[in-house]
Amino acid sequence: MNSVLETLKNIIKKLKPGFLAASVILSFGLWFIRANLTDPMSYESLWLSLRLLNEDVLTENSRLIQNPRELQNVRVRVNVTGPESQLSLLHENDTIYAYIDLDSSELVYISNARLGQPMPVRIGIGFGEAVNPESYSITSISPELTDIILDRNARKPVNVTVYRNGTPPAGYVAGDTEQEPRSIDVAGPYSVISKIDTLGVEVDLSQARDDIEEVSVLRAYDLDHLVVDLTGVEMESREVHFKIPVYTESAVDIA
Repeated sequence: MNSVLETLKNIIKKLKPGFLAASVILSFGLWFIRANLTDPMSYESLWLSLRLLNEDVLTENSRLIQNPRELQNVRVRVNVTGPESQLSLLHENDTIYAYIDLDSSELVYISNARLGQPMPVRIGIGFGEAVNPESYSITSISPELTDIILDRNARKPVNVTVYRNGTPPAGYVAGDTEQEPRSIDVAGPYSVISKIDTLGVEVDLSQARDDIEEVSVLRAYDLDHLVVDLTGVEMESREVHFKIPVYTESAVDIA
């Protein structure tokens, strides 16, 4: 191969000025051969996790992502071509990554009518400071789109209720419930917060012969007393401390 390069050099030296264009072409060919001998072009197929850029923009505009777990599980396959020496750098941390830029009017200022609905968003490929993006060519990205579900951030106070089921056995009676707290602020996606009517716990009194005192985890209920999933909801407290005194009927009669 060195003899080929030397031959090309000699041809260029013997060319007359009128053959300038030809000499340029030969020079390029010489460079191309040398480049491919020392650092040939190659191909890589990489699997990348998905980053969300500028998430603070959502917070500033009272928006929440409702499917963060699904986005965390997205894996993007990207095919890249470039010089072998440059492709080897891509295996280092943070040199190449897939991303969605949330600083977009289409996402941030989306109408309330589309909140809570899957929105396809294009995936981009970024490069870290350690590499030169111009050294590479992205030939394919899969998937090119992924869904993001946004909702409006909401907050409200909700009453806490201790639901008493049944009555104590014969000869016993339950007194008034003492509890703390009586109300809790909840915050999260509007589609969830708007469904919550009360926070509460269920207590069975059918076997109660002594005072009942517990610290119990709260559930959220809608207007039909159906349980509301609290995924993505922030609460001041998720527990209620309550006490229900239980007396014998004779003690109540004497009082």
